[in-house]
Amino acid sequence: MNGSIAYELGCYRMWPNKVGPATGKPHLERLSRCVQTAGGLYASEANKADVSKAAEEVRSIWNVNSPVVSTVDTAFFPLDRELKLERSGLTPHAHECLVRLGAWMPFVHAAQQLEAMLGVQVSPSTVRRLTEAAGKLCEHLQNAPALPQADQRPTEQANSSTPMAMSADGAMVFVRGRGWQEVKTLVLAEVEPLLPEASPHACQRRTREHTTFSRLSDAETFSDLCSGEISRRGIERAPQVCAIQDGAIWLQGFVDGHRHDAVRILDFYHAAEYVSAIEEEVRALGGHLPMKWLEGVLHRLKHDGPSRVLKHLSWLVERFGPSPTLQSNLSYLLKREEQMQYPLYQAAGWPIGSGMVESAHKRVLQARLKGAGMQWADHNVNAMLALRTMIDNVRWEQEWQERRDFSLQQQHEQACARQSRQQQKAIETLKPLVARFLLLQAHCQLASRALLAAAAPPPSPRRRSAFNPWRGDPSKAFPLQAKK
Repeated sequence: MNGSIAYELGCYRMWPNKVGPATGKPHLERLSRCVQTAGGLYASEANKADVSKAAEEVRSIWNVNSPVVSTVDTAFFPLDRELKLERSGLTPHAHECLVRLGAWMPFVHAAQQLEAMLGVQVSPSTVRRLTEAAGKLCEHLQNAPALPQADQRPTEQANSSTPMAMSADGAMVFVRGRGWQEVKTLVLAEVEPLLPEASPHACQRRTREHTTFSRLSDAETFSDLCSGEISRRGIERAPQVCAIQDGAIWLQGFVDGHRHDAVRILDFYHAAEYVSAIEEEVRALGGHLPMKWLEGVLHRLKHDGPSRVLKHLSWLVERFGPSPTLQSNLSYLLKREEQMQYPLYQAAGWPIGSGMVESAHKRVLQARLKGAGMQWADHNVNAMLALRTMIDNVRWEQEWQERRDFSLQQQHEQACARQSRQQQKAIETLKPLVARFLLLQAHCQLASRALLAAAAPPPSPRRRSAFNPWRGDPSKAFPLQAKK
């Protein structure tokens, strides 16, 4: 590490050299101030000479590049798990505040706000790294109920008898290297009961207890990932469900996969856009329509149904010729006539507008991921969406605690795996050493035996016994047998 250290009145400071080695001049000035402070304000010429000599020594020392400290391997301290400390280098409260701020505002502003509130100084890159890492863990936990091997978490609406509403739509976000991509969002809500004294046409039925789920993925993957949130809210067990959405094909398959018997409602404002497009095309072709023609047609569509409106639009298209714009817009509305029975929907108390999913786009996606000049990496979009849905669903404390426990569990597993790898590496390193030691021990034993055998005296010649039957008289060797 290249740096400069100056000691002033019992404390030290470090100035890193970003360009090159220090020239020695700042250290000379600081050293002269230190000596003047130690010697008093009335320093003599001799003291000045000593200061000059010491400055020359400092210049010669700091002009030389100090060696760079080599990095070491990471380790796991057992007390960190008991204190629930993560590897961010921050306290748990500071870490949570950092991630929460990073999910609310740009990373530069989050670093400034963190320093203003807690006095903790971190760089915007640190805020980005920790926020995206926390978001990826939250994304994994939110996607876990949708995995086949995962157990479903307890649902909040297991025995609910309240009618439910679901609305899905897509919005665009700019992804680096891929351009504009569609982020799909699902909103689930309870439908408030219709008051008996209220008129069916007085106001639309309102919804409550909204929860959102957003992901950057294709339609099939999004439908699978939503199964966890849908099961948690009890959509499959609700007595009645309505699906307010536009006429996209993937939305029809989405409803078929999760609640095929849901009441499908074409968003009224979406249908109004197609009627307005027909009006503009007719006027462009020279047709004369009343000034409040669009207002009257939409009022009739909302309160009388689509039958008369579609007949009138078909007459306009036939009168002004085969225009591709008129034909496509009219064909779109004719195919979805069954989903535009707005008087029946309002009488039953269902909402006819998809405002809850449109507002969710603004809260979850646009407020954070669609700032001026923002470009997101593909793998970081869903991480930020996971944090944004935690905030929007008012489940931050619960899911943050789950993320924290999961992170600590991962740290412990990584520490155990690292320790196992180190032990295996040590065993692999010791195997040849042990083999060489055993071989050397065997050689030593053989050598010691050879030395003992060489140092031992030679054996004396063996004398034969006098009682051998082949020497002398056998009767002398065995007197008892001879007498018999």
